[in-house]
Amino acid sequence: MPKGITIIQRWTWVYGLLFFVVVLVGHLPWFVDQRGYIFGLYSVSLFVDAGHFLAGLLAVIAAWHSHRWATLYLRYAMIPFGLDAIVGILFSRDITETGSLLFKGLGPPDFSTHNILANTPHIITAGVALWLGWSFSKGIETGPS
Repeated sequence: MPKGITIIQRWTWVYGLLFFVVVLVGHLPWFVDQRGYIFGLYSVSLFVDAGHFLAGLLAVIAAWHSHRWATLYLRYAMIPFGLDAIVGILFSRDITETGSLLFKGLGPPDFSTHNILANTPHIITAGVALWLGWSFSKGIETGPS
């Protein structure tokens, strides 16, 4: 990590590492059941791995580049993760898993323990990112560099 990084950049590095670990865990047999689910909750697929890897890569690039980019990442890049969780709970569909919302349409709300547990990490990840991005960077210029 470069010298003189801000707290926002440090947190964005953490997000990058977190997403790379999520991809890695999905390929370690200790965490994946016989059905191909991580912890019995999350399906492992190339599409989901690509999304998590891209989120991690964007975090690393943003954190490395500048405080401003890291702030923008935390403020906006995690919104799709939060929306995915909300859609998963309210409509029993996943917008990131090979387009099930697109192909299957809306379903009924699903407040089952399994579904809440499956969607909670995205809600927490997005919520904390939004809080960090807006709380620790008041007044940051978000226009073009």
